Amino acid sequence: MVITQRSRQSRRGVAAVEAAFILPFLLLLIFGIWEVGRLLHVNEFVTNASREGGRLSATGNYSGSDVLGTSTATSTTFDVQVAVANYLQNSGLTIPGSGVKITVTNETQNLSMSGIASMSGSSTTRAVITGSGSSPGADPVLTANQFDTIRVDVEYPFSFARWSPNNLFFYVGSNPIIKATTTWECLRDKAVAVDATIPGSPLQ
Repeated sequence: MVITQRSRQSRRGVAAVEAAFILPFLLLLIFGIWEVGRLLHVNEFVTNASREGGRLSATGNYSGSDVLGTSTATSTTFDVQVAVANYLQNSGLTIPGSGVKITVTNETQNLSMSGIASMSGSSTTRAVITGSGSSPGADPVLTANQFDTIRVDVEYPFSFARWSPNNLFFYVGSNPIIKATTTWECLRDKAVAVDATIPGSPLQ
């Protein structure tokens, strides 16, 4: 009986020592699950935003650059990029002054234009796009013909949306760029020529 009592006394505090040893690793595991889960969450938003831009560009009625030319389909610039940035903002993702790159490319005509998105002041209704790189000779969307291939690329830095402390960057990298690409065929209406000549009687 004396030996059993001494054995119990000698094990006092062992649970606390074990918890102190395991807790840091457990916290790292929890933060890792949190970080990777947030990464997948943001990736879904970015993918959906690129699809939103693809659907808009498929109509052929909205601009994808700062070149409007003589088209009367729209009076604004960067309509597709603005729609993508607004989708990200409305999804709860931060749109800082720079860093979110949105590119619209007409692969058939080899026309491409990139823009950097930011929110104008306190406005949350329309993003402001600053052109990145040289402007193309023509707008990649407004000049698209039916069935032209249009691609929308979105690059969103994960540092704008991460929840865990920055010193845990070793889970997914210091500043990974979440990229999404959507490719659509332009579905612009094609003009149909109608012959207004009334055919003669087949008996004549």
